[in-house]
Amino acid sequence: MKPPQHRIDAPAVLILRDDPAWDFERVEAELEELGDDSADHPVTAYFRGATRYDMGAVESYLQSDKQPLRINIRRLPVDRLARVQDMFTREVSSDGEVSLYSVWVEAVLGGVISIEGDGAPELDHRHGKLTAGSLQRIHDELGGLQTISEIGAAVFNLSQPLTAAEKKR
Repeated sequence: MKPPQHRIDAPAVLILRDDPAWDFERVEAELEELGDDSADHPVTAYFRGATRYDMGAVESYLQSDKQPLRINIRRLPVDRLARVQDMFTREVSSDGEVSLYSVWVEAVLGGVISIEGDGAPELDHRHGKLTAGSLQRIHDELGGLQTISEIGAAVFNLSQPLTAAEKKR
């Protein structure tokens, strides 16, 4: 069992895939070099949630002269995770086309703590989750449902149980 290359107790911070702070040239060159093994690349692992969104695992892939938009996220509480997991299972198990937007919206509402950086929308929380107005601002100011989906998927991935390797740390 390969030990994790991240800290499981680190704050979870999502940097969106299209954030201009990423060193896209370097990442693309390394992914091309890895070929079929690209799933092992730190940035690939980061985006699929394998690093639990520990910035320490990918900070060397951010350009030092640019500040990324930092989306601080948390694991969903068990009751909310259960609802999101049920929604996910229903949507994926249903016949026809799968749309996970409602799943990701629910994950964003419960999993976003704050957003920091230039262009960050103002967020309000009530009863431990984002308000509808905050969700609308994220949608309007950061890229619509594509951004909601990316953030929601990150919260969902972060909320999954620890792996056996993570438990041994």
